[in-house]
Amino acid sequence: MELKKKINVIKQSAGVKKEEQRFKTNEFKAYAIRPTFESVRIACFYLLIGVIWMCYPNYLINKLTHNNANFYMIDITKGLAFVVFTSIVIFILISKRLHLYKYAALKSELSYMREKEQEVRLHHMAYVDSLTGLPNRMAFEERLYELMEEQKEKSHAILFIDIDNFKNINDSRGHIAGDCFLQHIAKVFKSNLDKEDFVARLGGDEFAIIFSDIGDRTEIAEKMILLFGKVKQPWVYEKQEFYESMSVGISIYPEDGDTITLLLRNADVAMYCSKEHSKDCFTFYDNKLQEEKTEKVTMINELHHALENDEFELYYQPVLNLKTSEIIGVEALIRWNHPKKGMVSPGEFIPVAEEAGMINKIGDWVLETAFAQKAAWEKEGYTNLGVSVNVSGYSLTQSGFVERVKALIAKYNICCENIILEITETAVIRELNVSLQVLKQLRRLNVRIALDDFGTGYSSFNYLKNLPIDIVKLDRSFVKEIANNCNDSAIVQSVIQMTHLLNKQILAEGIESNEQLSMLCKNQCNYGQGFLFSKPLPENEFSMLLEEKCAV
Repeated sequence: MELKKKINVIKQSAGVKKEEQRFKTNEFKAYAIRPTFESVRIACFYLLIGVIWMCYPNYLINKLTHNNANFYMIDITKGLAFVVFTSIVIFILISKRLHLYKYAALKSELSYMREKEQEVRLHHMAYVDSLTGLPNRMAFEERLYELMEEQKEKSHAILFIDIDNFKNINDSRGHIAGDCFLQHIAKVFKSNLDKEDFVARLGGDEFAIIFSDIGDRTEIAEKMILLFGKVKQPWVYEKQEFYESMSVGISIYPEDGDTITLLLRNADVAMYCSKEHSKDCFTFYDNKLQEEKTEKVTMINELHHALENDEFELYYQPVLNLKTSEIIGVEALIRWNHPKKGMVSPGEFIPVAEEAGMINKIGDWVLETAFAQKAAWEKEGYTNLGVSVNVSGYSLTQSGFVERVKALIAKYNICCENIILEITETAVIRELNVSLQVLKQLRRLNVRIALDDFGTGYSSFNYLKNLPIDIVKLDRSFVKEIANNCNDSAIVQSVIQMTHLLNKQILAEGIESNEQLSMLCKNQCNYGQGFLFSKPLPENEFSMLLEEKCAV
């Protein structure tokens, strides 16, 4: 701003607007840039006038008078007139040229000031975040580089910060509110950090802080606790309060890295660890985190190859009618035949697949394979055999999921009533309204719905009442101690009774002993599955089991 005011003052005082046009003329180009040539011109002009003045006026005087006294006076007068005349002419010439030189100097000064202003503007664009006024990523990296070069013997903490659930503000109040919140957070950081600390906005809702010349992790933790307290204070926008938190990853120079890239990467790894655990916390980097990250990346790559190389396989665990001991269905369970690790449990790779966005492709493969096997069994005469397939919450709310199920049923021409899609309570609640609509559409196809792992989530009987489900699957954690723990026994009994009152059926998972089976039968549990009857089997072994009609 000061630079602009100075330029305006110079323009007003010198009349620059009019004269700037003259800078573009040939006259300015001819003289202003060649002062030596102009000096020679003035000197030659002066010499020419002098010669003419000396010769021609003397000739006229001789014609007018022959009186020596008069000639002397006229000659003196002529000399004085020459001095005055040439002084005036030279003054005009030099004044004109100096005037041009003055504006040339002014233009040069203005050009210099404009260049400086442009440099300031470019520097601001290159190193300052336009929304928050904080230094940006480039400035942050330069500051970190300076500390690493100038204070090599000292420790510095690098904090990678991500605002938790920032998307909620954008979705509920719009991007303008989101920008206001980012400006608010930037002010909180700037006003609650020490002078030697450095804070920058890296982009989006990500920030970074450098604690320079830090002592130990205890000192970092103390500063973080104070900063967390300030961030958690409510932010008011349009009379509505927002309570936000942040997830922070911390790496320390030089023990966690000696390059900018390595320090930022390790801080980022630690930040994602905070996100995965509980959010609203900070995590110090250690090598185990990087190993876990590397293993996860490796598994994601291997999952892509697994789909391409047909490494997945479905196992089938029988479901029995506890009253008749007959096999009335199977649960299809995915397994991964890893070429090096062998059989990999879904508990290891399904969470990774969900995080990597691959669960929909895997889910489609499971549906297609299970429905094809169902069709094969129907051709063999097992028309009443139910097939249960687990559906991820991400797949359930995927656009076109119902159409996909409908197309597979038509493709393999299988009985809809014997298809059971298993969903978890937490998966439904994640996007409750969308999930309800999808479940209702599936029910209209005559597909049955089972609520899996009941007892591990919210376990609300309100969901049992309102969700369009047919079967409740009691989690194995309650079945495990049903014969030895009175509390578990009472809970199981209550759940079974309530499920029957709601006109739904119940299936107990993880039955491993006759005592558990006896207690469940006593309480009129409809169905059961577990190692007592059979472990999950590959298709060929399960087909043999069907042929032998094994039953407990």
